[in-house]
Amino acid sequence: MNGANLRKYNFDENECGLTRWILTALTGYIGGSTAASFAYAALELTGIFNADGPLGFMSSFGLLMTSYAVTFAVTAAAIKSIAGTSLRAFTIGSGSTKFSREMLADQLLFPGFAFFIGASVICLFESRNISMRGLSAAQFVILLVFSLMFVWMQTTAEEFIFKGIFIRYACGNDIRFSCRSAAAGLVSALIFTSLHFFNPEMLARSGAMDVLLAASYYFISAMLGFMLDLHYGSLLPGIAIHFVNNFHAFVLVGGEASAGSSPSLLVDRTVTSGAGMLLKAVILYLPVLVLAAYRSVKGKKKAGTIS
Repeated sequence: MNGANLRKYNFDENECGLTRWILTALTGYIGGSTAASFAYAALELTGIFNADGPLGFMSSFGLLMTSYAVTFAVTAAAIKSIAGTSLRAFTIGSGSTKFSREMLADQLLFPGFAFFIGASVICLFESRNISMRGLSAAQFVILLVFSLMFVWMQTTAEEFIFKGIFIRYACGNDIRFSCRSAAAGLVSALIFTSLHFFNPEMLARSGAMDVLLAASYYFISAMLGFMLDLHYGSLLPGIAIHFVNNFHAFVLVGGEASAGSSPSLLVDRTVTSGAGMLLKAVILYLPVLVLAAYRSVKGKKKAGTIS
């Protein structure tokens, strides 16, 4: 496939083989992470996020999220140049010509809101362990605007690398459940989970069983997110859920030991047990799964009415 054909690549042709997808993933993850590390170091030199800097209260969180913009840019460039497709086609398939309002509401807004309901329920149960962090109103507004600008890049880059590439390799443009797509989802979830073993909230745990139960939170989240993308035939639901999860943790209620080290409005100073993390995954995804089931039933009824 030469350069001219590569730029015209359409998933319906199913020409993008395993080697090209692996190269796309490695470029996005390793290349993006390396470039982000340089960006992180450069930002440190500016002093903007230093303790005495104008955004010092965001510290490493500000550096991390800003550098993720570079990871997103590298990943997007890899998808376009190596896999040879536009981000629109990669996200929603070449069968759709644009992001319609109906599509964005159905696949982005509603799943994200359903997930937020689950996160809010968890906060109610854990309210006795949650306290104010002490941000001023001005600092919270800055954190809110900053997170809206950069968190979506972090979550979208991760969704593209850890789910999108696997889905597109397994399904091409026909995103649906199959043995091939289920196997791709399993591999994707295992890789995503293994990378979270190095998060501070995981390293703070003791006991193999507690660690494995806590890891099941990431595995179940990744697997259910993958299945939801297959159900909707788009990467948008996974992107929405991942964004809401991280935005909620970084801006609203963050853990004292968390990978983002965010100066969130509220802080949960307890380390949830492994079994508690497993229960969290169920509560978080229950409203989303109910929504997906309702959508499926409604679609079948509509199809029956038309026929």
